[in-house]
Amino acid sequence: MKKVYSFRQSDLSSGEHCLEKLRRKYQTPTPQVCTSDQVRGNVSHAAFEAAGKMLLAGREPTLDDVYGAAQWSQEFWFPQVDDWRQPQERCEASIQANVEGWFWDVLPRLNPTGVEVFFDHVLYETDTVQVRLKGTRDWDDAELGLVDWKCPGRKPTEWELKRWDIQSTVYTWALAQETGEWDAQDFHRVAIVEGETHWLTLRRGPQDWAALEDKVRGLVELLEADLSVWPVSWSGWWCSPKWCEFWDDCRGKHLGANPW
Repeated sequence: MKKVYSFRQSDLSSGEHCLEKLRRKYQTPTPQVCTSDQVRGNVSHAAFEAAGKMLLAGREPTLDDVYGAAQWSQEFWFPQVDDWRQPQERCEASIQANVEGWFWDVLPRLNPTGVEVFFDHVLYETDTVQVRLKGTRDWDDAELGLVDWKCPGRKPTEWELKRWDIQSTVYTWALAQETGEWDAQDFHRVAIVEGETHWLTLRRGPQDWAALEDKVRGLVELLEADLSVWPVSWSGWWCSPKWCEFWDDCRGKHLGANPW
């Protein structure tokens, strides 16, 4: 029987930050700390999803509808926050601003055919392994194609995303698997920052998908080697006690809990 490896695009992004973090997440999953940054995104996404499902059901959502969905999601998520990285009131205000910005600036452009669309497809197979990529697309649109929401704390750096964003490559590849259309496709990454929308269109095609397969093959070969540790990356904000859940058992066991 073949061994199955299954990756989400977030796993591949973790590997970009630190290979050792990816190895630990994949081989020994650890409960994630729930932060207010994550919850800001989760609540905003839930509101956008609710609006999309109303449209799919033939109903035009109002701003009060979207506010209501955000409030319901907020009541679910806020009690689960382990780490408030900004005051709760600041998080609430950001969510409200994001909902308003999305409703007025983004929603009028949209015509959904699918909302929160799950995929799970085979990337490649050998005699011994099957490798799959899976994920959930935020929004499939009749005119635009793929649309995805982000609610970060700051404006994204567009040139960086054009060069190495992985999500756009994985999601366009998945759509090509489903449609059988292998021409280059657009992925619309919409970042809403304190209510201000930043629309970035990333175009990915067969050459990007071929490079993706090469990238994943390298990760699978590392996993197959069953090494006890992979290279650790220090060169970024993510290698810190605030951002890495493995800090205490990795670099932190030498530097301590708060070295800076």
